Amino acid sequence: MASGRVWVKETANFLSETRVSSHGTKLVDFDVTEIPNPDPARWPVVMPFPAPFEIQPSPDPPKQVAPRWSKEVDKYFPHKNRLDCYGSTPWLVHEVLHIPVVWPGHQPTPFGEYGARTVLFTVDQVRNQGCYDEVIEVRPLPGSDEGNRFWLLGMSYRDWEFYKLKPIGSLDDIVAHLQHDGIGALQEHDEPWPADEDKLDQLSRWMDRHVGEFGKFERDREMYQ
Repeated sequence: MASGRVWVKETANFLSETRVSSHGTKLVDFDVTEIPNPDPARWPVVMPFPAPFEIQPSPDPPKQVAPRWSKEVDKYFPHKNRLDCYGSTPWLVHEVLHIPVVWPGHQPTPFGEYGARTVLFTVDQVRNQGCYDEVIEVRPLPGSDEGNRFWLLGMSYRDWEFYKLKPIGSLDDIVAHLQHDGIGALQEHDEPWPADEDKLDQLSRWMDRHVGEFGKFERDREMYQ
């Protein structure tokens, strides 16, 4: 990963715990005054709980549609596919891969003709493992050099690698393949797709700050209960 990057010093107010997001989810109020956000107009939500990379606690293991793979993205990662959230899957595709999937000044809308969303994840992610994979469906805006395609995100302890998958067809076709073979056989190339390392390094620092602040919030809450 790249290192030594400089944060973009823009300010976005944290959302109150009593304030409700457009998705009806209460958001945690942290005892800090600002957080770096490079584009608060496009990505106004910067600190939902759980964050896009965090797991929604659940007593049930994810249902597997193929060995190690699950479709229950919204259940375990309710903010991962939010169109207005910094660090979400649409953010990764739009800002890190530079594939346009979000209109400027957009209003959040369900995934449809355009957008990006995680559709599969390996259950290692729910087990809080540092290494896991996701399959992302990408439908770029008109004028993009890229067409509709599925992508693989390989995560290894905050080392993000993106691979374009072969034109296999539908998500059901991918699941059928995964019943008897690994996801690597579907990669179009062995080398990862070029990614914006500055944006990934910034996200990694934001993740560190989020984890640190939320840990402090949890400790303080337990102290006064």
